[in-house]
Amino acid sequence: MDLPYPNHFISLGALSRPLTNLFFLLHCTILLPFQAPAPSIVATRNTDDLQALLSIRSHLDPSKSLSLWGSENQTTHYCKWRGVKCGSSQHPGRVTALDLDSLNLAGQISPDIGNLTLLQRLNLSGNQLQGYIPQELGRLSNLQFLILKDNALEGTIPTSLANCSNLMLLSLDYNKLVGEIPTELASLPRLSVLLLARNNLTGFIPPSLGNVSSLVGIDLCENNLRGQIPSSLGRLVRLKHFTITNNRLTGEIPSTFLNLSSLCIIYVGDNQLSGVLPSAMGNMLPELQVLQAFNNQFKGSIPISLPNASRLEHIVLCYNELSGPVPRNIGMLRNLDSLSLNDNLLEAKQDEDWKFLTSLVNCSNLKTLDLSNNMLEGALPSSIAKLSTQLTWLGLAGNRLNGNIPAEIGRYINLNGLFMDRMLLTGRVGFDPLSSNRVVRSTHSRLPPTFSKALVSPYSLALPHIPFASSPFPIILPAAALTIQFSSVAVPHRWYWPCGAFTPEQNCLVIENLITNGASILETATPLHAKNLKLQKLEKLFLNENQFTGDLPSSLGDLTQLLELHLDQNSLQGGIPSSFGKLQKLLLLDLSYNKLYGSFPREITDLASLTFYLNFSHNSLIGPLPSEVGKLKNLGTLDVSENNLSGEIPSTLSECQVLQYLYMQGNHFQGAIPTSLSSSNSITVLDLSRNNLSGSIPDSFEGCKHLRLLNLSFNDLDGPVPNAGIFLNASLVSVIGNHNLCGENHELDLQTCPNQEFRKSDHALGVVITIGIMIPLVIVFLCAIRLRKPKSKIALPLHPLEGNYPMTSFAELYRATDGFSVANLIGEGSFGFVYRGVLNFEPKEVAVKVLHHHQRGALRIFQAECKILRSIRHRNLLKILSACSSFDRNGDVFLALVTELMPNGSLDKWLHPRVDEEEVLHRLTLLQRMNIAIDVASALDYLHHYSGTPIVHCDLKPSNILLDKDMVAHVCDFGLAKFLMASSHGDSSPVTSHTIGIKGSIGYVAPEYGMGSKVSTQGDVYSYGILLLEMFTGLRPTDDRFKDGLDIRTFVKMAYPQHVMDTLDQALLLREENGINISACQGAVIAREKTHDCSLSIIKIGLWCTEKSPQQRMKLGDVIKIMHATRETLLGDSPYDIQKYLN
Repeated sequence: MDLPYPNHFISLGALSRPLTNLFFLLHCTILLPFQAPAPSIVATRNTDDLQALLSIRSHLDPSKSLSLWGSENQTTHYCKWRGVKCGSSQHPGRVTALDLDSLNLAGQISPDIGNLTLLQRLNLSGNQLQGYIPQELGRLSNLQFLILKDNALEGTIPTSLANCSNLMLLSLDYNKLVGEIPTELASLPRLSVLLLARNNLTGFIPPSLGNVSSLVGIDLCENNLRGQIPSSLGRLVRLKHFTITNNRLTGEIPSTFLNLSSLCIIYVGDNQLSGVLPSAMGNMLPELQVLQAFNNQFKGSIPISLPNASRLEHIVLCYNELSGPVPRNIGMLRNLDSLSLNDNLLEAKQDEDWKFLTSLVNCSNLKTLDLSNNMLEGALPSSIAKLSTQLTWLGLAGNRLNGNIPAEIGRYINLNGLFMDRMLLTGRVGFDPLSSNRVVRSTHSRLPPTFSKALVSPYSLALPHIPFASSPFPIILPAAALTIQFSSVAVPHRWYWPCGAFTPEQNCLVIENLITNGASILETATPLHAKNLKLQKLEKLFLNENQFTGDLPSSLGDLTQLLELHLDQNSLQGGIPSSFGKLQKLLLLDLSYNKLYGSFPREITDLASLTFYLNFSHNSLIGPLPSEVGKLKNLGTLDVSENNLSGEIPSTLSECQVLQYLYMQGNHFQGAIPTSLSSSNSITVLDLSRNNLSGSIPDSFEGCKHLRLLNLSFNDLDGPVPNAGIFLNASLVSVIGNHNLCGENHELDLQTCPNQEFRKSDHALGVVITIGIMIPLVIVFLCAIRLRKPKSKIALPLHPLEGNYPMTSFAELYRATDGFSVANLIGEGSFGFVYRGVLNFEPKEVAVKVLHHHQRGALRIFQAECKILRSIRHRNLLKILSACSSFDRNGDVFLALVTELMPNGSLDKWLHPRVDEEEVLHRLTLLQRMNIAIDVASALDYLHHYSGTPIVHCDLKPSNILLDKDMVAHVCDFGLAKFLMASSHGDSSPVTSHTIGIKGSIGYVAPEYGMGSKVSTQGDVYSYGILLLEMFTGLRPTDDRFKDGLDIRTFVKMAYPQHVMDTLDQALLLREENGINISACQGAVIAREKTHDCSLSIIKIGLWCTEKSPQQRMKLGDVIKIMHATRETLLGDSPYDIQKYLN
């Protein structure tokens, strides 16, 4: 589905934390027969317990939360210390419980905790603990409850915990644990609850857990577990909660799970599970309340028995391949709260198939109903308007529905989301009044102009994802709107403020969040004159990425409740108003990428509230950076790069105690680098490149433990470069362009430091020689300046991938590819070369893509591709591993991307092999081509709808599709890709972005691009259609036969459908195996007919996707569904061995 989950519904997908709390409360009340009271008088002290407590305090109490824990000689008994509970008369003076949760403790757990041998409960949750879980915990044989969740613990789960034979609750969730789940945990005979969610655990779910018959709850969600769900878990007859969401598990749900009659909660979503849902699930699991299995690969029908599980409240089966009708008696679930079946292959063709909707009228608590993106057909039943009045989310988009929208649908007064786009509905949606925030999307249904009358009530109005320009009806926004959110509005034409010119007569009383970013819709001067408004409660103002001009209004300083002010990426001029100093609550200020000039206002330094970042970069500010900047003690990021600032760098910057990112590159700062700056304990990234700094590099940089990137390139620094700390890793430091630096680190391309005594003894001789060659030296110097000048203008990104991606240096890539040897060259093109290599941090072979640095726009293409790659993750997209933005041995720009190596090369190589490769590369089978086509469509669908901000690839072609060892396709090369500025998340009405600079490849570019149209997702759909035709005809779109107005689409269209087989690649029809021609095999006629039908279906998709009008092109969601159905037909049961034919 291309829509966000409703808030109340997505909480089901993220219920692991509430579920954890549920487990905790459940077992701390039911399974806690004891509550160890603090003794009123304790006469006994145990030396071991006392020493253990003091050791625990010394390891993890920097915030002094345990300051009342005394020393050994203090009179207060340790049994009365905070969080300490001791035993009763049976064990006087012995510690039985430690409850130190949520005390802001830090540090490590002391191994001496193992000396508290009578400890029954240990709760250190909700702190900031680091390090390993001590093995010594295994000595606590009386321990019943171990709760270490919500910390930052590392390492593996200690196998010694298996010795805690009385353990009932093990909560290690929300940490950073790695490794496998120890099989030894299965030897805990009393274990009831196992919580290991949100770690980095790998490996398999131990089948031996099925032997722990006492287990009631298991939560393993959000790890990296793989393999299948062990069938042995079906022996856990007491199990009530089972959560494995967001792992990499495969296989089917074991049939043995039907034995778990006590099961209440099933969370198996976001894995790679397949098969069918057990048909008897509803009969055998009578206690089931939540069934969450979204984003898997389940097929078949929804079990007819499911409504028999009468306690079901939430059914989440979206993003699968379920087919057939919805069970007509689903309305028997009287407690049903959420039914999410979107993005499947469910059908409703006859009236009988729609009876499920009528039965849902009985579900009086229903709040979410999402049937979007299925294969529902026909007239919309009138019962759609008779559902529960508590309904807050109704999704019908992307089906094949027609007819009228019942007027009674307006009775859903609590509705927050209504999605009816991409259908052929008519009628009026009459919300009267519109009593809460709405998300209304019906952009491709035929709604009358009267629809706008529903939007006149003076309440809150939220309009995300509404592409007004493509709507077939007018929208009139209420002037009295109290909350206005234009959070992804696409209006390509000039848009006027809904409150006119923001005059007080328009009753704009309160605007809490005004967001227009990314819309490119505002082209006039800034319509903000806050002194004439009553916007006292405005907290966040997003006006970035528009086309505002003129000066910054000083009246913005009157918005004293502002927390965030975003005015970046406009064309604002003038100075920064001093009135901004009145914004005493401001957390974030971004004025970057404008045309502002003047000095840095000292009033800004009075904003002690600034916490997140202060960004004045890419303007024309002049003068010094005021020394008062040190007053910004809470500031995390300061960016004044790419201005005309001058003077010395203020030493007071070291007083910004939490400053992590400092960007000052591209200015005219001079003087020495302040020693105080180099001794900062917080700075992580420091960029001082392209200034006029002089003097030596402070040695104190060696001791900066947190420093991860240091760029001092292109200054006038001299002397030796430090040779310790960060300077040992050349990928983290850049000092190029400082010609007087020297040192021992050859990876930094430094000259060797000359001997000091030699220089003194030969000083006179040096003077004579210098005078003797003064004239040629001046000439050489001028030439060097001329050659150096272009390089000094280059601003290389220090860490273009950001996030957790490691950076590599030129030297590392040079070694990994054996000096970029020809033997490792595996590809080349207009962009550059691709080499195979092996890096230290990556055990497998990788591909190193080196861009031509002299190519026009190479740096821009590199940065664009990095920006795309770091924001996407999908099985059918090429995975980025690292990047390098540096200089080579000649001082030239060096740009490279490191990705997974695809051993089967590009699709182009398989479709059009060279003569010398034809014997090696067997032509692709029909099934392989279909699989690749589905992979590519899935990747594009993800880019367009599910990657956050929609992305258009802009250059889809066979050479940009790589095949791994299993012939799975991975789309690559995002150098021309574009982020869309807003999205309706609908293929047929794409949100657009300007096509300035877009080139693409001849033959694959959508025709509207050649006419100056804007980039859209439909442009990618056209390229995909051409790709399909190429894959199944074996002809390039640039083939010599295509001339005089004939192109590949016309060529296929003329032959469709009667003669379409004549256009297909003959390798699909004539395959030889073991020397026997397929045409002579038994059943070949039937096989040929099935090949014909499937090929016809695919060619039809190709023709639909390449329609001249973007609005008439097929939607990728429909493409994927039909391709899947076609593949199932091809692989269906038949009297002949079709598998042998296909493979």
